[in-house]
Amino acid sequence: MNWTNEAREGRDGRYGACWRARPGLPLESGIALATAALLASACVNQLPPPAAPPREIAPAIAQQALAITPDEGNGVVVIDVVDGQGTVEDLGIEADGAGRREICPSLPCVAQLSLGEHQFAIHSGGRDDTVTFNVGSRPHVHRRIMSLDTGDHVEYFALALTGLSIGGVFLPIIDPLVRIEPDNIQAHDVGLILAGAFTAAALVTGIVGVILAIIDPRNVREGTSIEWDLAP
Repeated sequence: MNWTNEAREGRDGRYGACWRARPGLPLESGIALATAALLASACVNQLPPPAAPPREIAPAIAQQALAITPDEGNGVVVIDVVDGQGTVEDLGIEADGAGRREICPSLPCVAQLSLGEHQFAIHSGGRDDTVTFNVGSRPHVHRRIMSLDTGDHVEYFALALTGLSIGGVFLPIIDPLVRIEPDNIQAHDVGLILAGAFTAAALVTGIVGVILAIIDPRNVREGTSIEWDLAP
């Protein structure tokens, strides 16, 4: 609803506190919606990828991998993530048409897989990273720093959208509100004053949501990996 004043001249020539509603989306609400949509798409902070992790693996895991004599046509891989637990699924290789299957119920892990290029899904810390590497005849280590995504701050966008939209609907009352004389407030002015206070509170809420979205944006970062062959 778009609220407009119905001009009624009184003894003092001021607008009364009477409005009529006409259908239609106010321009102010459209602006508020556009602002919120812009925030949703713009407030993303792309962080640079981290440096590759060091070539470190637990000695017991390395010894386990080196002690395996793989079956014909297979190789041994060691998969690990930095700072955390996780699981790994082998998405297969295109040549053999294999489907996805879990190969690591926990990390680090040692697995025996068919030779060739494999695609893996590493699940850790709420993130799902897809990596591809070659399984060869020598034991191979893949160690990863997972990607980062702090997610959208939905609460900030909700504040901005709700506050600016509600405030936008009631913005037309500003004109009659500023015509009220502080030393001559009448009974029918009280509702208008209260509506003005409500409008101000809604607009402040929306502005706070905008500010929070700007100073605390969504942070995203690609992950990075290091690979090497284990030597006896």
